Amino acid sequence: MGEYRESDFRICLDGPVTLASAAEMKERLLAGLFTANGLELNLERATEIDIAGLQLLWAAAREAKRNGVAIVCRVSGVVRSEEHTSELQSLRH
Repeated sequence: MGEYRESDFRICLDGPVTLASAAEMKERLLAGLFTANGLELNLERATEIDIAGLQLLWAAAREAKRNGVAIVCRVSGVVRSEEHTSELQSLRH
């Protein structure tokens, strides 16, 4: 994953990270992926993450890897379900 640097793009996702917020989240992720050498995704204030949110996060991680952009993902306290936590942890790869 990496460590946050001042030149990185920081995205703080508050509230639900769901299908309802997917379009806005996609715009923010694309802006970060194409304007910085690194991307910090802060999910500590996310209250809910559904499959659409996970798919966007996974796609962003895949695109970042393809373009050599480092990602730092802060997730403490986001989801208590082991199933979802393991899905979030898989974004590291």
